[in-house]
Amino acid sequence: MKRKTNSLLKQFLKDSKALFQLPVSSKYENLVLPEHPFDLQLLTASSLYRESRKNYVKLGGKFRPSVSSMMRSLSQHDLFKDEIQYSPIASELEWFTYHSQEVLEPADQVLALANYNAISVYHEQNHRVIWNMLPPP
Repeated sequence: MKRKTNSLLKQFLKDSKALFQLPVSSKYENLVLPEHPFDLQLLTASSLYRESRKNYVKLGGKFRPSVSSMMRSLSQHDLFKDEIQYSPIASELEWFTYHSQEVLEPADQVLALANYNAISVYHEQNHRVIWNMLPPP
């Protein structure tokens, strides 16, 4: 079990470092969610992610940074509400990626970070965009 945990930790750190090193474009900064992990990287790399964000914002959609676990987020989300909450943990994730050796139980920290970053903003904003395209019930 310890070996599997170490392997997952190594893969998490490798993936995080790779994502932090992806090129970013300042022309998308007006769409960035402050402290949302890898948001500017995704906006830069994916036209689909970018168009989804633009469409959601165009519909009047808003975002609210709010620390929320996956369980609470899944039980509270309202597909008809024009506000999406996200956990603002980018700085924490970046710090951990480069300082995990300073943490007592780094594998536990990975699980905690994942639990507070499990809601997909992309998924949620697409729900709202699609609901607005459909005719009323």
